[in-house]
Amino acid sequence: MGLGGDMVDESAEFNRVSISIKDMEEASAYLVAYSDDQEEVIRRALLTAAIVAYARPFKRSNAGASGQSTRKLSDFVETRMDERQRALHDKVIALRDQGVAHSDYDKKPTRRVPSAPRSVARWSKPFDVLSEFIDIAIFREVTRQIENQCISRLFVLTREGRPHGHSELPASVSVQGGVMTVNDGELKLQVKLQDLTDKRH
Repeated sequence: MGLGGDMVDESAEFNRVSISIKDMEEASAYLVAYSDDQEEVIRRALLTAAIVAYARPFKRSNAGASGQSTRKLSDFVETRMDERQRALHDKVIALRDQGVAHSDYDKKPTRRVPSAPRSVARWSKPFDVLSEFIDIAIFREVTRQIENQCISRLFVLTREGRPHGHSELPASVSVQGGVMTVNDGELKLQVKLQDLTDKRH
């Protein structure tokens, strides 16, 4: 592929990565708001919303009329997950596909059972995300890690797509929760300690 095609691909990936950062920020906000002290209906709503937001970058989305973005995030984040994180990731995506965004029969089985004349009876197994044993701490850890990896990826794509002769990347740039600094191509994220503490109390 020629230079022009490469630039288009880089631009499309940049846009998808940028969208994915907002998706991770949204998922993180729901997870930070989640508390075991809340009523079940609130916890269920927050966890469901977090699953939906988290899964968006990994599912095919509309790329725009002229293909302004890739349809989903590339695998650069998934390949950097450890065993715990990968297990959590796979579980969340599966729950999204089978029981949150869709209603697969195996997740929500039901059947007719014998009943009296002129009546209807059925058996159903309810699906509840609160019963799926999702580790909220690991879920929050993964969303923050992916968000930071996406921010780093934007810097890489900016550098790769910059024509020769352009100025270098800025020494620092503000990002949500801190400042990303660039030093000899190395990216570092600095955040305030209080931004990493649990704000539920």
